[in-house]
Amino acid sequence: MSMSKRSRFVVCLVLLGLAVLGDAGTAFAHDPIILTDTQTSPDAGPLLPDGTISFALYGTLNSADDTRGLRVDFNAGDSIDITLLIPDRLPENELPDSLLPTLQIDAPDGTSRILTPTERVRFDEPFSNTSYVRYLELSESAQAGEYRLTVTGAAPARFTLAVGTTERFGTPVENVPNRGDASAGVQTWYATPPPSTPTSTTGPTSAPPTTTATPTTTATTGPTSTKPTSAPPFTTTPTSTAAPLQGVPGSGSGPSLNGGDSNVLAIAIGALVVLAAGLAWLIWKRPGRDADVDVPQ
Repeated sequence: MSMSKRSRFVVCLVLLGLAVLGDAGTAFAHDPIILTDTQTSPDAGPLLPDGTISFALYGTLNSADDTRGLRVDFNAGDSIDITLLIPDRLPENELPDSLLPTLQIDAPDGTSRILTPTERVRFDEPFSNTSYVRYLELSESAQAGEYRLTVTGAAPARFTLAVGTTERFGTPVENVPNRGDASAGVQTWYATPPPSTPTSTTGPTSAPPTTTATPTTTATTGPTSTKPTSAPPFTTTPTSTAAPLQGVPGSGSGPSLNGGDSNVLAIAIGALVVLAAGLAWLIWKRPGRDADVDVPQ
């Protein structure tokens, strides 16, 4: 069996284009879950069956000391990857660190700790046209069992809690009555500010400067972090880390943290390659062209 040089060239072009498109089509995002106002404790909140699967949980704290909770199951040695973010909108992006939501983590061995802001890194999510500020991250090895997470407000604020890095959309999750809200729920959450804004603060009169995430930026980790994390986190793939927060592409993705602009460019390049391959094929198949030269396989 043999294939002409021209045919082999066209096939290579097509395969290259499909490869580029396939890579660009990766969701690079977390599976979205909208927390309700009644899910104020870990027992009342969702139970994520596998903490390595990427989820983004969106909630609104309606007042100071308001809470939202969830539970996450891990196997021993699993990687814990947790990020806490706010939308880059008023009033959240003007809150000082002392008024940003905090995260309490209760581990299976009974230990408990509260994580507070360690950074402010802003990034845009192009698919959903939303923007975020990442201010808290945790990355470490897990114990076996159930982790209990509680987000507590010091002022009215929206927040996004990202858990896990492995993309697997549609994973069954217990105690999520609005599982089908997906991207529509994220857009509603993003467009709806908390019910009121604080009239006074106990911390600085203005928020510290916010940096903008770039592919080469290395985020500063707090005392509880075990390794540095590169800019935009919300979106990851099973084999690489990029930011979906990484967003809401299509029917149900959370914020992307991998830099969606490069995905758009890759899609355009892949489409052009496939188009060029098609035109080349039509030209070479015109009647009267010289016969192809067979190349033994």
